[in-house]
Amino acid sequence: MVYCGKPSKACEPCRIRRVKCDLRRPGCRQCYNTGRVCSGYRIDIDVNFRHQTDAVVQRYGGSPTSRNVPNTNTNPIPVPAAFQAVSTARTIAVRRFLSQTTEAIHGEYVLPLYERAQCAPVLTAALEAVSLACLANEQARRDLLTPAREQYGRALRHLRQGLARGHGELAALLSAGMLLAQFAGLAGSAEDRRGDSPGEWSRHVNGAFSLLATRVLQGGCPLTLPGRSLFLHLVSCLLVDCLQRGTTFSPAMRALLRARRADMPEFQLRFWGLVDRMCLLNAVPGGPSGGRVAAWQALDREVAVLMQNMPRSQAYADGPPAAAARSPDPPCPGYGSYRIAQQWNILRMVRLAVNERLIEHAPTHPPTGPDDRDQEQDQQQTADRSRAVIATMIRDICASVPRDLRPVAPGDSPPTPGPGPGLHGWAYSLVWPLSLAGKSPSCPAALRGFIARQMAALETMIGLEITTAHAPHEW
Repeated sequence: MVYCGKPSKACEPCRIRRVKCDLRRPGCRQCYNTGRVCSGYRIDIDVNFRHQTDAVVQRYGGSPTSRNVPNTNTNPIPVPAAFQAVSTARTIAVRRFLSQTTEAIHGEYVLPLYERAQCAPVLTAALEAVSLACLANEQARRDLLTPAREQYGRALRHLRQGLARGHGELAALLSAGMLLAQFAGLAGSAEDRRGDSPGEWSRHVNGAFSLLATRVLQGGCPLTLPGRSLFLHLVSCLLVDCLQRGTTFSPAMRALLRARRADMPEFQLRFWGLVDRMCLLNAVPGGPSGGRVAAWQALDREVAVLMQNMPRSQAYADGPPAAAARSPDPPCPGYGSYRIAQQWNILRMVRLAVNERLIEHAPTHPPTGPDDRDQEQDQQQTADRSRAVIATMIRDICASVPRDLRPVAPGDSPPTPGPGPGLHGWAYSLVWPLSLAGKSPSCPAALRGFIARQMAALETMIGLEITTAHAPHEW
């Protein structure tokens, strides 16, 4: 390596224009004022370990200190594709999406397909559409939604053509369908407040499942690592869709889950079974009854047992009690990653929803006799226990917010995520649990302020409206 001068952490447009970059988040003021797309800032590893370009080799190879050194390499050193200059918003958006967002939305299956030498046009168009939509939200660039919509329409045309051709590129078609579902949630919430964003997201998810069930997994073909990641992501989206619409698992979905039991971990199968029972109980018509209350109580006990027997890989360390005593906010437990916290928060949300159903089944009419009075007392005790469980679940959800994402005080500016995918994953994974906790009628008053401040901070970080009345249903 040669000495190239003092390294700069500025964004690439500012380095090319040779202007001072203010390094603001999520984008610098220089790029914002000139209508450019800020590509993000270099981290320490990019600054300390830099690649020599052809210009650097020629410049320092012709200096007086280098003339006496024989040049054994006559061929110019090619610049790796990953380090070439990024000149378009589309390329910047795709690079940021692959490095920062795919893990946050469980899209690890996208990169192996995209890295192939001949990437399918349907996957390229879908990836560019969702990447531009993410960048438009993160940097408040509504003008980027126009090319994002163009790529979305192009991806839909390629998807229809690919389905008509048959089995040529099923993996790319399936991945593109899931990316288009993500685009429907992102661009629909950012551009068209009166549109059918949740319905469009649901149609893409169910369309991807139909393709998976009828064309991809008809036989006993084994799942690769990206295929297992895609399968988990699709089933998770189907669970969310069933809970949102108040429907139950379809027979085809149950049959596919039974056929793929050997490919899934035991914990995941048990959790899917609990959500299936929850959807069935929600779909049962009729008012409160003893049988329904007993069924909800049994479901709550099973979720509690599952939480008590979590795998060792999902363990976390409790926060320090001394710090909790000094601050009114919940302590910060030591989660190994946001995926571990996300797994716990999903179970907490299930227990929260189950106990809210138990409170709804509490009696609302006065007792008329001794038997009714005893029954009312038992039901009131059940409701009190459910409120205590809900308060504990909400407190644990709030405690899962890492310290780096917490505003220090109500008047302080919210934190912003760094260049790595870690904080982006935390931000996306916390939106739904905190939103559900804040909407609960049994949310403790002491935590409502913390949830409101945290949701405002997350809204600034990810660029989606999650605190207003226009927030999309999928949050």
